[in-house]
Formats: sequence, structure tokens, C-alpha cells
Amino acid sequence: MTDALSVLVVDDEHLVRKGIRHLLSDQDEYRVVADASNGNEALETAKKYQPNIIILDVKMPVMNGLEALKQLNQVSPGSKTIILSGHNDFTFAQQALKYGATDYLLKPTNLRGLLAALEKAKTLILQDKDTKNNLSHGMSVIIEQFYLALLRNELHAEEIAERLESLKVDEQTASMLLVSFDDRYRLRSELSSQEYSALCLNLKQGIETLLNKKIKNPIPVFQLDYGECVVVYFSSLMPQAAMIAEMIFKEAQVDYPFTVVVGSIRSLALLSESYRDAREKIKMRLLGGGNRVIAEAAGSSSEQSQYPEEIEKMIIKAIRFGDCEQVWSAVEKMFAVAAPQLTSPEAWKRFSYNLLELGYTVLTDFEVFSKERIRFLEKSGEVSNLSSVEDIRYFVTQYLVEIATLIRSMNTGPSIAIRKAISFILENYADRITLEDVARYACLSPNYLSQLFKQETGKSFLEYLTHCRVDAAKKLLVQSNLTISEIAFKLGYDMPSYFSEVFKKNQGLTPSQYRKGRG
Repeated sequence: MTDALSVLVVDDEHLVRKGIRHLLSDQDEYRVVADASNGNEALETAKKYQPNIIILDVKMPVMNGLEALKQLNQVSPGSKTIILSGHNDFTFAQQALKYGATDYLLKPTNLRGLLAALEKAKTLILQDKDTKNNLSHGMSVIIEQFYLALLRNELHAEEIAERLESLKVDEQTASMLLVSFDDRYRLRSELSSQEYSALCLNLKQGIETLLNKKIKNPIPVFQLDYGECVVVYFSSLMPQAAMIAEMIFKEAQVDYPFTVVVGSIRSLALLSESYRDAREKIKMRLLGGGNRVIAEAAGSSSEQSQYPEEIEKMIIKAIRFGDCEQVWSAVEKMFAVAAPQLTSPEAWKRFSYNLLELGYTVLTDFEVFSKERIRFLEKSGEVSNLSSVEDIRYFVTQYLVEIATLIRSMNTGPSIAIRKAISFILENYADRITLEDVARYACLSPNYLSQLFKQETGKSFLEYLTHCRVDAAKKLLVQSNLTISEIAFKLGYDMPSYFSEVFKKNQGLTPSQYRKGRG
């Protein structure tokens, strides 16, 4: 790419906008073409300039950044967006990534971090360009982009009618057939990128060969992310979609198990609904297994599961200690206990994200630098694309082991012994624990633990214990109706008056004042 990439900066603070302009003033690859101070202004400016990259603050007047991001995807769909935020929150960041942000930078940012985010956006822009220039087997850019736009529900009714007329398509309704390898995440992880690409291309070519042999009319077949294939199967064709799905399943020559899903019949204008239906149905692999055709409607069921909290604690402890073998063992145990109780795709989704968040929480606890946290945060979103138990198990285990490996290899931060001590405190702060109890668990003498704890955490054992108890007390004061005395006893204090004294010294307010102010 020889021309500089155009950049739009959106932030309600003039100094931030000015600072980013200054940071990029010496960069030949990027050129700030405009800036905006609120969401509405951003939409107008993006519509006018169609920038390659948008740097977007999430907290602004008139329209917040997340809402602006959703609308920017409509007015400037080719832009890549980098979120700039003061929020260090797992759920909040996941929302931003869900809405299409390519990166998530915490304020204040520096040139190094900004350039890394811009380089990532640039790579995605180049990949998009390559994809458009390398459409396989003669399918024109216009046709493929049209059906992808239908799939994503990006077109108005008038546009659809015009394009159907220009493409000379007389069909009225169609189904989306979704063809997906059952263990595609594992395949992507274990095969080289060239091997996986060849495997996906082989699947696509097999489908096209079969359809050309069975059907005279040209049928759109194209690939989505992760190498899944989608077939737009018009309702007027014979045999019907379910029978074609069976033929694809039986006759497509591939080396790995896959599933074919038949989406509901919809008008071409509502083809995105057929695709969403197919995506919901493929989740049924979690319940009945894959390597088959799924044409029936996805059932719904509610689960009443008893969550294995003790195993969760084992996983957290293993990650904190950097014990990869124990992470493997604990996750295997978690799946063995929890999997039979998960009776709906939504239950699997909640279960998976909960396990991934355990690892992210440890990264935050140990103050792992933001670049690594962002990398793991982005990677966690990939689990939503998985729809088989084995793929989810493999992904979650690899994710948590990778975090444990990072924790173990860190040259700075708490040692293994202090991590053990911190883990013990976090699990038992509500009991009447002493320095001796923690030292016994960490296999150190009390005196040495006291010195090491202060040296590596900057806090004494008692200060850290008090911090944990006060944090827990703040939640109980706001979220429960327990009395001050009940909270004190619940958190290991023998005397409520002493608890109140400690709380006031730490927060500047008595427990009653804190509850009243937050109520």
C-alpha cells in the first residue's frame, strides 16, 4: 500500500485529538484527515471522508462510543476502528470487539501502543483487499459481495431489487446451507495455515463439483471466516435443500468430519434470517454431536445445573501458580462434571465465557501489561464461533494454559511462593487466618514470608488481608441487607466496632455512611 492510510480521530477532549495528531505527524503511513468531538459529528465526518481507520473514544457527549461504533459500521463499513478508553473492564471491552473494533487501547496511550494498533488495522485492510482480489473459481466480486451483503443484512429493499434486476436473478426465496468442519478450531491450531487453507478449499471445490453435477443452474458457494462454506440454495431448484444437504454430506470428499445445516426458507431480502437460523441450528452439535445433517429446528431447553465452584477454585489456583499440568487436569475435571448438565447452546456459551474470564481475571490481578491482556481478550471472542464440545474444550484449555505459561515466565511480579500466599488469602480472607496459616501453606517461615510479601507486593500481610476484606465489605454493604455486625462476623472480625474502625480508616467513611451514599 503506497498511499498513506486516512485516519479520523474522535474524542471529546481537544488535547487528546491534538495529541494524536502530533503523535502521527511524522508517520508517512498514516494521515489524520479529520477529527470530531462527539458521536454525531463522527458519523457525519466518517460519511464524508470514508477513512481507512477511526480512533474512537468510548465516553463522549451526545452519543456514547459503543453506539457510535455500531452506526459507524453502517455509514463507513470499510473503516477499521480502534477504541480509546479509560475503562479496563472485560465485559465492556468484549462489547467493543463484538461491534467490530480491531483494538482496544487504554488511556493514556503512547506512540508505540498506537502504532501497534494502527499496524494491526493496516494488516486487516490489506487482508480485505487481498480477499476481494482473489475470489475463487470465477465468482465475480459483484455477485459474492451482493450475497455477503444479504447475509449480513446490509442492504435496503430498494437496493436489493435493483441488484437482483441487474444480476438477472429471478428467484424469490432461498435457504442458506452452512457447511462447517466439526473440529475446525483444533484443525486451525494443529495444521499450518497453508494446510488448513488447502483443506477448506478442497471442501469448497467438492461442494461446487457436486452441485455442478446435480444442478444445471449456477449456485453461489463461498467461504466465510474460519473456512466455513455457505451455499445459497434457491427454493425453485430440485431436489429440495434438505436432500442436497444429504448429498453434500455423503459425497463431498474430505478427510475430517463436518456438519451441514439447512437454514429456513426466506425471501432473498431476508436471507440473513436464514443464515442466523443455520447458525442457531449448528449449535445443536453441542448436544447431539456433529458429522451429520441438521435440518430440524433448534430446540430450546433450560438447564438447572449445580456449578462446580471447588473445581473453579482449582483452576484459578493453578493459573496463579503457573502450573500448566494442573490447569489441564482441573479443566478436564470441570468439563467432565459440568458438561452433562449443560443442555442448551446458550448454557455452553455462558460456561465457556465464565472459564475464559477466570484466566483474564488472573492477568488483571497480577497487573500483566495491557498489550497481553488485549491479546487474550481478543482471542476469547473466538469461542463464540465454536459449536462442538471438543473444540470448546480444546480452545478453553489452550487459552488457560497459555495464560498460566505467561504468568510462570514473567520476570517481574510475585514469585511462586507469594502467588501461593495471595491465592490462600483470596480464598480464605473471610476466615480468621493468620500470617502463620499463610506461611504454612506457602512452605515458608512466617518471618521470611512477611519480608518477602512486603518486598514483592508493596503491602504487608495485614494490609493485603484488610484490603481484601474491605473490598468484600463494600460489595456486601451495597448488594445485601446484612447488618454491619453480620458483615463484620462474615468477614472474620470478632468485634463489629473494630471492623467499623478499620473500614473508616481505609475508606474515609463508616460502613453505614458508605451504604447510605451508595444505596
